[in-house]
Amino acid sequence: IDSALEYIEKNKNRLLLPDQDVLSGLYGGKTKTVESITYNLSERYLKLYNINLKNLDKRIDIDWVRKNTVIIHYCGRNKPWKDNYIGELDIFYKEYAQMVAEIEGSTNENTLKNT
Repeated sequence: IDSALEYIEKNKNRLLLPDQDVLSGLYGGKTKTVESITYNLSERYLKLYNINLKNLDKRIDIDWVRKNTVIIHYCGRNKPWKDNYIGELDIFYKEYAQMVAEIEGSTNENTLKNT
C-alpha cells in the first residue's frame, strides 16, 4: 500500500486512469500477458473477435464464454446494470446478481442496480 500511495503522490498530475496507471507504474515490467478472451473479455472485444474471424465455425458464443472465460470486464459506459445495456454478456451479471439477491434474501431487482 505504501508504494502505491508514494507512486500516486509523485505522479498525481500525470495519472489519466489512476487505478490502471498505478498498477502499470509499479508492476508493468513484472507482469505476464494473458489472453483477453479468457482473462479480460469485454463486450467490445467479443464483438471484434467474432467479426474478424474468417472461419465462422470458430465464433465465440455464450456457451464458450461460460466454459472458458475467467473474467468478464464490463468496461466503458455500457454496463449490464443499466437499462440501456447493449450486448449479450449481461447474462452473467444477471445470474450473479440473482445469486447475491438469493443469498441476501432479496428478490427486488432494484436493490441490485448501481446507477
